[in-house]
Amino acid sequence: MSPISILRRSGWGFADQAVSSLGNIVLMILVARRLDTTQFGIFSLAYAAYVFLLGLSRSLSTDPLTVRFSASENRLSQRRATGDAIGVVCYVGVTAGCLLGIAGLLLPNRFGPTVLAFAVVLPGLLVQDGWRHSFFAAGNPRTAAVNDLVWTFLQLLFVAGIMRAGRDSPTSFLLAWGLAANLAAVLGGFQARLLPSLVRPDKWLKAHRDLIPAFTIEFFAARGAHQAVFYVVGGISGAFAVGALRAAEVVLGPLNTLFVTARTVYIPEGVRVAERSTTALLRGMAFLSIVLALTSIAWGVLLLFLPNRIGEFLLGDSWTAAKSVMVPMLLLKASLGASIGPIVGLRAIARANASARVRLILGIVTLASGTVGAFSAGAIGAAVGIALTGALGVALWWRQFTLAVQERQQESFQR
Repeated sequence: MSPISILRRSGWGFADQAVSSLGNIVLMILVARRLDTTQFGIFSLAYAAYVFLLGLSRSLSTDPLTVRFSASENRLSQRRATGDAIGVVCYVGVTAGCLLGIAGLLLPNRFGPTVLAFAVVLPGLLVQDGWRHSFFAAGNPRTAAVNDLVWTFLQLLFVAGIMRAGRDSPTSFLLAWGLAANLAAVLGGFQARLLPSLVRPDKWLKAHRDLIPAFTIEFFAARGAHQAVFYVVGGISGAFAVGALRAAEVVLGPLNTLFVTARTVYIPEGVRVAERSTTALLRGMAFLSIVLALTSIAWGVLLLFLPNRIGEFLLGDSWTAAKSVMVPMLLLKASLGASIGPIVGLRAIARANASARVRLILGIVTLASGTVGAFSAGAIGAAVGIALTGALGVALWWRQFTLAVQERQQESFQR
Protein backbone atom coordinates (compact mmCIF):
# COMPACT_ATOMS: atom_id res chain seq x y z
CA MET A 1 0.00 0.00 0.00
CA SER A 2 1.49 3.32 -1.06
CA PRO A 3 2.27 6.11 1.44
CA ILE A 4 -0.01 8.43 -0.55
CA SER A 5 -2.96 6.08 -0.04
CA ILE A 6 -2.20 5.88 3.67
CA LEU A 7 -2.00 9.67 3.95
CA ARG A 8 -5.24 10.08 2.00
CA ARG A 9 -7.12 7.69 4.29
CA SER A 10 -5.52 9.27 7.33
CA GLY A 11 -6.70 12.67 6.15
CA TRP A 12 -10.27 11.47 5.80
CA GLY A 13 -9.95 9.75 9.18
CA PHE A 14 -8.94 12.98 10.85
CA ALA A 15 -11.69 14.83 9.00
CA ASP A 16 -14.25 12.31 10.24
CA GLN A 17 -13.04 12.53 13.82
CA ALA A 18 -12.90 16.30 13.62
CA VAL A 19 -16.55 16.42 12.55
CA SER A 20 -17.62 13.86 15.14
CA SER A 21 -15.70 15.37 18.03
CA LEU A 22 -16.56 18.95 17.10
CA GLY A 23 -20.23 18.01 17.09
CA ASN A 24 -19.95 16.39 20.52
CA ILE A 25 -17.94 19.31 21.92
CA VAL A 26 -20.44 21.86 20.63
CA LEU A 27 -23.27 19.73 21.99
CA MET A 28 -21.65 19.55 25.42
CA ILE A 29 -20.93 23.29 25.43
CA LEU A 30 -24.52 24.13 24.53
CA VAL A 31 -25.88 21.75 27.17
CA ALA A 32 -23.45 23.05 29.81
CA ARG A 33 -24.49 26.64 29.06
CA ARG A 34 -28.22 25.92 29.22
CA LEU A 35 -28.26 23.64 32.26
CA ASP A 36 -26.94 24.19 35.76
CA THR A 37 -23.99 22.11 36.93
CA THR A 38 -26.18 19.49 38.64
CA GLN A 39 -28.38 19.01 35.55
CA PHE A 40 -25.28 18.86 33.39
CA GLY A 41 -23.96 16.18 35.73
CA ILE A 42 -27.15 14.12 35.15
CA PHE A 43 -26.76 14.48 31.39
CA SER A 44 -23.08 13.52 31.75
CA LEU A 45 -23.95 10.31 33.61
CA ALA A 46 -26.13 9.25 30.67
CA TYR A 47 -23.31 10.13 28.27
CA ALA A 48 -20.88 8.10 30.40
CA ALA A 49 -23.22 5.11 30.11
CA TYR A 50 -23.23 5.56 26.33
CA VAL A 51 -19.43 5.55 26.19
CA PHE A 52 -19.38 2.42 28.34
CA LEU A 53 -21.85 0.53 26.13
CA LEU A 54 -20.16 1.80 22.99
CA GLY A 55 -16.88 0.23 24.06
CA LEU A 56 -18.60 -3.05 24.87
CA SER A 57 -20.32 -3.08 21.48
CA ARG A 58 -17.05 -2.44 19.66
CA SER A 59 -15.27 -5.19 21.58
CA LEU A 60 -17.86 -7.73 20.43
CA SER A 61 -18.26 -6.55 16.85
CA THR A 62 -16.24 -3.90 15.04
CA ASP A 63 -12.92 -4.45 16.84
CA PRO A 64 -12.64 -8.05 15.52
CA LEU A 65 -13.93 -6.82 12.16
CA THR A 66 -11.12 -4.25 11.96
CA VAL A 67 -8.34 -6.63 13.00
CA ARG A 68 -9.48 -9.56 10.85
CA PHE A 69 -10.91 -7.93 7.72
CA SER A 70 -9.41 -4.44 7.29
CA ALA A 71 -6.64 -5.87 5.10
CA SER A 72 -8.85 -8.41 3.31
CA GLU A 73 -8.89 -8.32 -0.48
CA ASN A 74 -12.01 -10.51 -0.66
CA ARG A 75 -14.80 -7.93 -0.78
CA LEU A 76 -17.59 -10.50 -0.60
CA SER A 77 -16.16 -11.98 2.58
CA GLN A 78 -15.66 -8.51 4.00
CA ARG A 79 -19.27 -7.48 3.31
CA ARG A 80 -20.58 -10.68 4.87
CA ALA A 81 -18.45 -10.06 7.94
CA THR A 82 -19.68 -6.46 8.13
CA GLY A 83 -23.32 -7.58 8.11
CA ASP A 84 -22.61 -10.09 10.87
CA ALA A 85 -20.78 -7.48 12.97
CA ILE A 86 -23.55 -4.88 12.67
CA GLY A 87 -26.06 -7.58 13.56
CA VAL A 88 -24.20 -8.14 16.83
CA VAL A 89 -24.33 -4.38 17.45
CA CYS A 90 -28.12 -4.49 17.04
CA TYR A 91 -28.46 -7.23 19.63
CA VAL A 92 -26.25 -5.35 22.09
CA GLY A 93 -28.24 -2.14 21.63
CA VAL A 94 -31.67 -3.72 22.00
CA THR A 95 -30.67 -5.81 25.01
CA ALA A 96 -29.05 -2.89 26.83
CA GLY A 97 -31.96 -0.63 25.89
CA CYS A 98 -34.49 -3.01 27.44
CA LEU A 99 -32.49 -3.25 30.67
CA LEU A 100 -32.15 0.52 30.86
CA GLY A 101 -35.85 0.94 30.19
CA ILE A 102 -36.66 -1.21 33.21
CA ALA A 103 -34.18 0.77 35.31
CA GLY A 104 -35.74 4.04 34.16
CA LEU A 105 -39.15 2.93 35.38
CA LEU A 106 -37.75 2.13 38.81
CA LEU A 107 -35.63 5.25 39.32
CA PRO A 108 -37.01 8.46 40.89
CA ASN A 109 -38.38 11.27 38.70
CA ARG A 110 -35.11 13.18 38.85
CA PHE A 111 -33.30 10.47 36.87
CA GLY A 112 -36.00 8.16 35.49
CA PRO A 113 -37.12 10.16 32.40
CA THR A 114 -33.52 10.69 31.28
CA VAL A 115 -32.74 6.98 31.58
CA LEU A 116 -35.89 6.06 29.67
CA ALA A 117 -35.02 8.50 26.89
CA PHE A 118 -31.54 7.03 26.71
CA ALA A 119 -32.96 3.51 26.47
CA VAL A 120 -35.08 4.49 23.47
CA VAL A 121 -32.28 6.03 21.41
CA LEU A 122 -29.46 3.67 22.46
CA PRO A 123 -29.77 1.03 19.67
CA GLY A 124 -29.44 3.65 16.95
CA LEU A 125 -26.51 5.29 18.70
CA LEU A 126 -24.59 2.01 18.70
CA VAL A 127 -25.55 1.03 15.14
CA GLN A 128 -24.39 4.41 13.80
CA ASP A 129 -20.99 3.82 15.38
CA GLY A 130 -20.94 0.29 14.00
CA TRP A 131 -21.45 1.46 10.42
CA ARG A 132 -18.82 4.13 10.91
CA HIS A 133 -16.15 1.67 12.00
CA SER A 134 -17.09 -0.77 9.28
CA PHE A 135 -16.39 1.95 6.72
CA PHE A 136 -12.92 2.41 8.18
CA ALA A 137 -12.31 -1.34 8.11
CA ALA A 138 -13.29 -1.38 4.44
CA GLY A 139 -10.90 1.48 3.66
CA ASN A 140 -13.72 4.00 3.08
CA PRO A 141 -13.18 6.74 5.70
CA ARG A 142 -14.79 9.32 3.41
CA THR A 143 -18.11 7.50 3.73
CA ALA A 144 -17.76 7.53 7.52
CA ALA A 145 -17.05 11.27 7.42
CA VAL A 146 -20.23 11.93 5.43
CA ASN A 147 -22.30 9.92 7.91
CA ASP A 148 -20.84 11.76 10.89
CA LEU A 149 -21.39 15.09 9.15
CA VAL A 150 -25.09 14.29 8.75
CA TRP A 151 -25.35 13.22 12.41
CA THR A 152 -23.62 16.38 13.59
CA PHE A 153 -25.83 18.63 11.48
CA LEU A 154 -29.02 16.94 12.66
CA GLN A 155 -28.11 16.90 16.34
CA LEU A 156 -27.23 20.60 16.34
CA LEU A 157 -30.43 21.36 14.41
CA PHE A 158 -32.56 19.47 16.93
CA VAL A 159 -30.77 21.01 19.92
CA ALA A 160 -31.25 24.48 18.47
CA GLY A 161 -34.97 23.72 18.14
CA ILE A 162 -35.19 22.70 21.79
CA MET A 163 -33.36 25.84 22.90
CA ARG A 164 -35.61 28.02 20.75
CA ALA A 165 -38.69 26.39 22.26
CA GLY A 166 -37.30 26.92 25.77
CA ARG A 167 -37.68 23.25 26.75
CA ASP A 168 -34.21 22.81 28.21
CA SER A 169 -33.73 19.64 30.23
CA PRO A 170 -31.28 16.71 30.32
CA THR A 171 -33.98 14.48 28.82
CA SER A 172 -34.84 16.72 25.87
CA PHE A 173 -31.20 17.28 24.96
CA LEU A 174 -30.52 13.55 25.17
CA LEU A 175 -33.44 12.78 22.87
CA ALA A 176 -32.25 15.34 20.32
CA TRP A 177 -28.75 13.87 20.31
CA GLY A 178 -29.98 10.27 20.11
CA LEU A 179 -32.66 10.83 17.47
CA ALA A 180 -30.07 12.40 15.16
CA ALA A 181 -27.84 9.33 15.62
CA ASN A 182 -30.72 6.99 14.79
CA LEU A 183 -31.34 8.81 11.51
CA ALA A 184 -27.63 8.62 10.71
CA ALA A 185 -27.71 4.89 11.47
CA VAL A 186 -30.42 4.42 8.84
CA LEU A 187 -28.32 6.43 6.40
CA GLY A 188 -25.34 4.15 7.17
CA GLY A 189 -27.28 1.14 5.95
CA PHE A 190 -28.05 2.88 2.66
CA GLN A 191 -24.42 3.97 2.29
CA ALA A 192 -23.18 0.41 2.82
CA ARG A 193 -26.02 -1.03 0.70
CA LEU A 194 -26.20 -3.71 3.33
CA LEU A 195 -28.57 -4.90 6.04
CA PRO A 196 -27.39 -6.14 9.42
CA SER A 197 -27.42 -9.91 9.70
CA LEU A 198 -29.70 -10.85 12.59
CA VAL A 199 -29.39 -14.60 12.13
CA ARG A 200 -27.32 -16.45 14.73
CA PRO A 201 -25.03 -13.78 16.17
CA ASP A 202 -23.40 -16.59 18.13
CA LYS A 203 -21.64 -17.66 14.91
CA TRP A 204 -19.75 -14.35 14.88
CA LEU A 205 -18.87 -14.64 18.55
CA LYS A 206 -17.59 -18.20 18.10
CA ALA A 207 -15.59 -17.35 14.99
CA HIS A 208 -13.70 -14.66 16.87
CA ARG A 209 -13.59 -16.17 20.33
CA ASP A 210 -9.80 -15.89 20.39
CA LEU A 211 -10.06 -12.07 20.22
CA ILE A 212 -13.42 -11.10 21.74
CA PRO A 213 -12.79 -12.19 25.37
CA ALA A 214 -9.49 -10.28 25.48
CA PHE A 215 -11.01 -7.21 23.79
CA THR A 216 -13.93 -7.28 26.22
CA ILE A 217 -11.69 -7.64 29.26
CA GLU A 218 -9.51 -4.85 27.93
CA PHE A 219 -12.48 -2.56 27.52
CA PHE A 220 -14.04 -3.30 30.90
CA ALA A 221 -10.71 -2.87 32.65
CA ALA A 222 -9.91 0.42 30.92
CA ARG A 223 -12.92 2.39 29.82
CA GLY A 224 -15.22 0.68 32.26
CA ALA A 225 -13.01 1.63 35.18
CA HIS A 226 -12.63 5.18 33.90
CA GLN A 227 -16.38 5.67 33.58
CA ALA A 228 -16.98 3.93 36.92
CA VAL A 229 -14.90 6.66 38.54
CA PHE A 230 -17.56 9.17 37.47
CA TYR A 231 -20.24 7.19 39.26
CA VAL A 232 -18.03 6.80 42.33
CA VAL A 233 -17.39 10.54 42.37
CA GLY A 234 -21.12 11.15 41.94
CA GLY A 235 -21.94 8.84 44.83
CA ILE A 236 -19.32 10.38 47.11
CA SER A 237 -19.33 14.05 46.15
CA GLY A 238 -22.55 14.49 44.16
CA ALA A 239 -23.46 15.45 40.59
CA PHE A 240 -21.62 18.78 40.89
CA ALA A 241 -18.27 16.98 41.10
CA VAL A 242 -19.19 14.82 38.10
CA GLY A 243 -20.03 17.97 36.19
CA ALA A 244 -16.60 19.43 37.02
CA LEU A 245 -14.74 16.40 35.66
CA ARG A 246 -16.92 16.15 32.58
CA ALA A 247 -16.60 19.89 31.87
CA ALA A 248 -12.80 19.55 31.96
CA GLU A 249 -13.05 16.67 29.50
CA VAL A 250 -15.18 18.83 27.20
CA VAL A 251 -12.47 21.47 26.73
CA LEU A 252 -9.84 18.73 26.45
CA GLY A 253 -12.08 17.00 23.90
CA PRO A 254 -10.05 17.88 20.79
CA LEU A 255 -7.32 15.61 22.11
CA ASN A 256 -9.77 12.72 22.04
CA THR A 257 -10.15 13.44 18.33
CA LEU A 258 -6.46 12.72 17.84
CA PHE A 259 -6.45 9.64 20.06
CA VAL A 260 -9.52 8.02 18.54
CA THR A 261 -8.39 8.84 15.02
CA ALA A 262 -5.01 7.24 15.66
CA ARG A 263 -6.66 4.03 16.84
CA THR A 264 -9.27 3.97 14.10
CA VAL A 265 -6.99 4.82 11.19
CA TYR A 266 -3.63 3.36 12.15
CA ILE A 267 -4.65 -0.08 13.41
CA PRO A 268 -5.44 -1.37 9.90
CA GLU A 269 -2.41 0.48 8.55
CA GLY A 270 -0.31 -1.06 11.31
CA VAL A 271 -1.44 -4.53 10.24
CA ARG A 272 -0.03 -3.89 6.76
CA VAL A 273 3.22 -2.40 8.06
CA ALA A 274 3.76 -5.28 10.51
CA GLU A 275 3.53 -7.78 7.67
CA ARG A 276 6.57 -6.12 6.10
CA SER A 277 8.64 -5.08 9.13
CA THR A 278 7.99 -5.09 12.88
CA THR A 279 10.93 -2.73 13.30
CA ALA A 280 9.17 -0.19 11.09
CA LEU A 281 6.02 -0.69 13.15
CA LEU A 282 7.93 -0.01 16.38
CA ARG A 283 9.48 3.18 15.01
CA GLY A 284 6.18 4.38 13.60
CA MET A 285 4.35 3.87 16.88
CA ALA A 286 7.10 5.68 18.81
CA PHE A 287 6.77 8.67 16.48
CA LEU A 288 2.98 8.59 16.84
CA SER A 289 3.18 8.61 20.65
CA ILE A 290 5.65 11.49 20.73
CA VAL A 291 3.48 13.62 18.47
CA LEU A 292 0.31 12.93 20.48
CA ALA A 293 1.96 13.55 23.86
CA LEU A 294 3.48 16.87 22.76
CA THR A 295 0.20 17.95 21.19
CA SER A 296 -1.62 17.16 24.43
CA ILE A 297 0.78 19.26 26.47
CA ALA A 298 0.53 22.19 24.04
CA TRP A 299 -3.27 22.14 24.09
CA GLY A 300 -3.37 21.88 27.87
CA VAL A 301 -1.01 24.82 28.34
CA LEU A 302 -3.23 26.88 26.04
CA LEU A 303 -6.25 26.07 28.20
CA LEU A 304 -4.44 26.92 31.42
CA PHE A 305 -3.76 30.43 30.13
CA LEU A 306 -7.20 30.85 28.60
CA PRO A 307 -8.91 34.01 29.94
CA ASN A 308 -11.79 33.27 32.29
CA ARG A 309 -14.23 35.26 30.18
CA ILE A 310 -13.63 32.91 27.25
CA GLY A 311 -13.93 29.83 29.45
CA GLU A 312 -17.17 31.13 30.92
CA PHE A 313 -18.45 31.88 27.43
CA LEU A 314 -17.81 28.25 26.47
CA LEU A 315 -18.98 26.42 29.60
CA GLY A 316 -20.90 28.98 31.64
CA ASP A 317 -20.84 28.29 35.38
CA SER A 318 -19.08 24.96 34.81
CA TRP A 319 -15.84 26.68 33.71
CA THR A 320 -14.66 27.42 37.27
CA ALA A 321 -15.26 23.82 38.29
CA ALA A 322 -13.47 22.54 35.18
CA LYS A 323 -10.44 24.75 35.77
CA SER A 324 -10.03 23.38 39.31
CA VAL A 325 -9.22 19.90 37.91
CA MET A 326 -7.50 21.01 34.69
CA VAL A 327 -3.87 20.27 35.62
CA PRO A 328 -4.31 16.60 36.59
CA MET A 329 -6.69 16.02 33.67
CA LEU A 330 -4.06 17.52 31.34
CA LEU A 331 -1.40 15.17 32.71
CA LEU A 332 -3.77 12.27 32.16
CA LYS A 333 -4.30 13.24 28.51
CA ALA A 334 -0.56 13.59 27.90
CA SER A 335 -0.02 10.11 29.34
CA LEU A 336 -2.78 8.71 27.17
CA GLY A 337 -1.19 10.29 24.11
CA ALA A 338 2.15 8.69 24.91
CA SER A 339 0.41 5.31 25.26
CA ILE A 340 -1.47 5.36 21.95
CA GLY A 341 1.50 4.06 19.95
CA PRO A 342 1.93 0.77 21.84
CA ILE A 343 -1.86 0.33 22.13
CA VAL A 344 -2.25 0.59 18.35
CA GLY A 345 0.83 -1.57 17.79
CA LEU A 346 -0.43 -4.40 19.99
CA ARG A 347 -3.75 -4.41 18.14
CA ALA A 348 -1.97 -4.39 14.78
CA ILE A 349 -0.02 -7.58 15.60
CA ALA A 350 -3.10 -9.17 17.24
CA ARG A 351 -1.60 -9.46 20.73
CA ALA A 352 -5.03 -9.22 22.36
CA ASN A 353 -4.09 -11.15 25.51
CA ALA A 354 -1.01 -9.02 26.16
CA SER A 355 -3.05 -5.86 25.73
CA ALA A 356 -5.78 -7.18 28.01
CA ARG A 357 -3.29 -7.87 30.80
CA VAL A 358 -2.10 -4.27 30.81
CA ARG A 359 -5.67 -2.98 30.68
CA LEU A 360 -6.67 -5.18 33.59
CA ILE A 361 -3.85 -3.91 35.77
CA LEU A 362 -4.47 -0.28 34.89
CA GLY A 363 -8.24 -0.66 35.25
CA ILE A 364 -7.94 -1.92 38.80
CA VAL A 365 -5.45 0.80 39.71
CA THR A 366 -7.60 3.51 38.04
CA LEU A 367 -10.72 2.56 39.96
CA ALA A 368 -8.81 2.26 43.23
CA SER A 369 -6.88 5.52 42.86
CA GLY A 370 -9.95 7.41 41.64
CA THR A 371 -12.03 6.15 44.55
CA VAL A 372 -9.37 6.97 47.13
CA GLY A 373 -8.90 10.39 45.57
CA ALA A 374 -12.64 11.08 45.58
CA PHE A 375 -12.89 10.18 49.26
CA SER A 376 -9.88 12.37 50.05
CA ALA A 377 -10.58 15.48 48.00
CA GLY A 378 -13.66 15.05 45.80
CA ALA A 379 -13.32 15.79 42.10
CA ILE A 380 -9.74 17.11 42.41
CA GLY A 381 -8.62 14.02 44.31
CA ALA A 382 -10.23 11.71 41.76
CA ALA A 383 -8.54 13.57 38.90
CA VAL A 384 -5.13 13.32 40.57
CA GLY A 385 -5.63 9.61 41.19
CA ILE A 386 -6.44 8.71 37.61
CA ALA A 387 -3.68 11.01 36.30
CA LEU A 388 -1.08 9.08 38.31
CA THR A 389 -2.45 5.85 36.87
CA GLY A 390 -2.07 7.28 33.37
CA ALA A 391 1.63 7.93 34.00
CA LEU A 392 2.06 4.34 35.16
CA GLY A 393 0.30 3.19 32.01
CA VAL A 394 2.92 4.74 29.72
CA ALA A 395 5.63 2.50 31.18
CA LEU A 396 3.48 -0.64 31.16
CA TRP A 397 2.24 -0.21 27.60
CA TRP A 398 5.67 0.38 26.12
CA ARG A 399 7.21 -2.53 27.99
CA GLN A 400 4.49 -4.89 26.78
CA PHE A 401 4.68 -3.67 23.20
CA THR A 402 8.46 -4.00 22.90
CA LEU A 403 8.28 -7.52 24.33
CA ALA A 404 5.52 -8.42 21.85
CA VAL A 405 7.57 -7.07 18.95
CA GLN A 406 10.56 -9.14 20.05
CA GLU A 407 8.37 -12.26 20.23
CA ARG A 408 6.98 -11.53 16.77
CA GLN A 409 10.50 -11.17 15.38
CA GLN A 410 11.58 -14.46 16.94
CA GLU A 411 8.54 -16.22 15.51
CA SER A 412 9.35 -14.85 12.04
CA PHE A 413 12.97 -15.95 12.34
CA GLN A 414 11.95 -19.47 13.36
CA ARG A 415 9.62 -19.73 10.38
